[in-house]
Amino acid sequence: MSYATLDEFKEWVSEGSLFDGSQDAQLQMVLDAVDRAVDRYCGRHFTLETNVTKYFYPQSTDELQVTDLVTVTTMLSDTRGDRSFTLAFDPEDYELLPYVDSMGSEAERFDLIRIWPTSSHSFSPGRLVEITGDFGYIEAGGTPPDVKTACLILGARWWKRREAPLGILNNVDLGQFDRLTKEDPDVLTLLSPYSTSIRGGWVAV
Repeated sequence: MSYATLDEFKEWVSEGSLFDGSQDAQLQMVLDAVDRAVDRYCGRHFTLETNVTKYFYPQSTDELQVTDLVTVTTMLSDTRGDRSFTLAFDPEDYELLPYVDSMGSEAERFDLIRIWPTSSHSFSPGRLVEITGDFGYIEAGGTPPDVKTACLILGARWWKRREAPLGILNNVDLGQFDRLTKEDPDVLTLLSPYSTSIRGGWVAV
């Protein structure tokens, strides 16, 4: 399911008056491409990913910063640097600390794992930790409004791109040509607060 619905996209592009259903597949393809672009830019997904495996680098022996962790199925550490992941952590070894927003409210996802002082296990800084579980930037109200708005803006740009050879859009009504810029500042403004590149995220191995 896309972050913005097909009907919302149609309404955003043309107030819903120019589409008869024959272009639904192409419109949905644009929405799907926008979702992937937003995920790549932000370094996270705004839907729940179930039973996936991600890797993180710990910066200390007792704390591991993670991105949008919802539940943990298994957590393993590569203590030898050969990606063998032989050290397994039990739920009694650690605590999950929830993300806290600027208003002091706790989210339904975690951004820090802390090893209990009573545990005999610890992280190895610079050595990967493998976590299998559920991940995702999830909110009770669904996709954050600013993320959805960014998707609609970017989707509209990409839909108009069909009419813009070499990135130049012909404005028939005004009798002039407009050049499409490479980046939309409004999209960047809406998405920048959600980018994990500010504090680091999971790594692909």
